[in-house]
Amino acid sequence: MHFFMTVPLCVIPYASMIMGNSQQAIRSAKEKILDVVGRTLDDALRIETLNGYSSLGDFSEAKERLSQFYSKGKGKSKA
Repeated sequence: MHFFMTVPLCVIPYASMIMGNSQQAIRSAKEKILDVVGRTLDDALRIETLNGYSSLGDFSEAKERLSQFYSKGKGKSKA
């Protein structure tokens, strides 16, 4: 039986998005999932934050990305 015949249809778009990334990114995503499975949301977010910031090394990229993120939200009004 083909793999896609055994998974729920709602999973396929997410699997396609993941597979569109580099092997390094996929490996990293798998590690992150395994790190947080079975933990509370607060613990999982804490771990992800620590992992994300500790792996950056150079915080200038993070600052630039945060600026881009914040500038995208400026023109939007809250409903």
